[in-house]
Amino acid sequence: MSSERLRPDDDYSVTVVLSSCNRAKSLNETLEDLACQRVSVSWRVVAVDNASTDHTSVVLERYARDSRFILDALYEPLAGKPRALNRALEAITADLVVFIDDDVNLGPRW
Repeated sequence: MSSERLRPDDDYSVTVVLSSCNRAKSLNETLEDLACQRVSVSWRVVAVDNASTDHTSVVLERYARDSRFILDALYEPLAGKPRALNRALEAITADLVVFIDDDVNLGPRW
């Protein structure tokens, strides 16, 4: 990715999608790994808080303001991973979509 930050309305080559329900700690670690990516494609993350009752929303809000990458934070009030992922699909415009879990460890050139 170039040093110039992309805007949310720019075109993206890749969208990374994940959902999280009450796993703020592991979500934070995964988002930090994503924020540290060193890749040369335009990409963004669509993350869905799936009716969490912990501080998942706080983690998503913090990373949505992070200048290292673009994150669209969404909320799905009805529990269930399929519902959360369907909510994310509404926000995807990229040619390539990558689904990951909220507890993965990613290297800097993942």
